[in-house]
Amino acid sequence: IQGINITDRVRLAENRVFATASLELLKDNTSKSKISTTSFTNFNISISYYPEPQYPNVTAGFATYGSKNEISLADSLNANSAIDDATNRFFIQSTYDFDLSARHTASFNLSTSNRDDQSLRRYNVKNLSLSFGLTTKYAIPLQTSIDVNINTNTLPSAGVAGASHEFNYTVLSLNGRYAIVRDILSVMATFSPTFGDFERTAWDANISWSAIPMMTFELQFSLYNIPGTTKDTIWSLRYRYDV
Repeated sequence: IQGINITDRVRLAENRVFATASLELLKDNTSKSKISTTSFTNFNISISYYPEPQYPNVTAGFATYGSKNEISLADSLNANSAIDDATNRFFIQSTYDFDLSARHTASFNLSTSNRDDQSLRRYNVKNLSLSFGLTTKYAIPLQTSIDVNINTNTLPSAGVAGASHEFNYTVLSLNGRYAIVRDILSVMATFSPTFGDFERTAWDANISWSAIPMMTFELQFSLYNIPGTTKDTIWSLRYRYDV
């Protein structure tokens, strides 16, 4: 791979507005070992607004990713190796901190993407992801979070160029962490069911002990249950030493 990457970030309105843009132009096949060179063109732009603390911050952005090689669809010998696709993505996200009997952080994310494949494979993909979250820190050493993620997808179907099918699902996640001894011993539990075209129930439990500030032991239990197919249980013990 060889090419260039240009990135710039500008601060505006007394550092309350940030604008970022990047352009990447790449080519592969530097060793001339392939029958054709693929060019990649990636462009990103985003704008973030950080108002007074009593208001939510917002970031919106757009990105486009393209790849194309030099093989023509009219080339009967190599047409199956032709590459010509572009993906456009748009996103908007926001977070908001507020007090209501406890300290809360609310989050919102919306992302859409559309891949247009002009090759013989016609691997077109559409995705929309919408998520909401609420994290709460209480006066006692307890932190909880609730997250909902909704995904709708149009994916290529195997065997037929241009054919597609829907694959939609929703993930709910409930998490709690309690510090039995602050900064030394804590327990955490997560319950996360998935509904829709993909169904799964996930459980996680974790206990963490910091013997000294740089040394941590963690014991974790995970259970993943897919109705009608598999049930997996995982135990793990981790030791971490930070230097």
